[in-house]
Amino acid sequence: MNENILKWLSNPKNVGQMRDSDGTGKVKGGVCKDFSKLFIKVENGIIKETKFQTFGGPVSIASVSVVSELIKFKTLDEALLINMNDVLAELGKVDADDLACVENAVSLIPSAVNNYFRKLNRKNDDENKKPKELEKKSEIKVVNIDKNNETPKGKEEEIDIFSEIDAITAKISEAVNKLKNETK
Repeated sequence: MNENILKWLSNPKNVGQMRDSDGTGKVKGGVCKDFSKLFIKVENGIIKETKFQTFGGPVSIASVSVVSELIKFKTLDEALLINMNDVLAELGKVDADDLACVENAVSLIPSAVNNYFRKLNRKNDDENKKPKELEKKSEIKVVNIDKNNETPKGKEEEIDIFSEIDAITAKISEAVNKLKNETK
């Protein structure tokens, strides 16, 4: 892993969730099985704020962090022009096996922009109607099964997977920093 990837991994930008986002992009990697979310806040057609969450390896985390920075303060059209070469220019050399991670990160941009326009159109169509849920919730029900393969009543617990991802990302950053300090 090169120095630039370690830099982005040890100090990722814009990590977190944005509950009031104007657009949210999601991608699940086919080959690498990573899962990422990109949140955007748009003002006057310009992306003013970004956040991301990812459950994946070092290159995925670094790539999505780079994407979240590259699209900031760009118009929606400018953001859509960002490609793998732009991300690779920031990351440096990436192993061929990890190029899918970079591609997934870049695909978050059109996903978030499309979601922004769907939300905007829905809002403009009818301000008074409750919007239909366009995306699945990020909550997973965890159920403990007893020895008879039955769910004990009242034992279901809802977990926000992205809160778990935030905690994992923080632990990874901590481990990378520790590793860097040990190698000095």
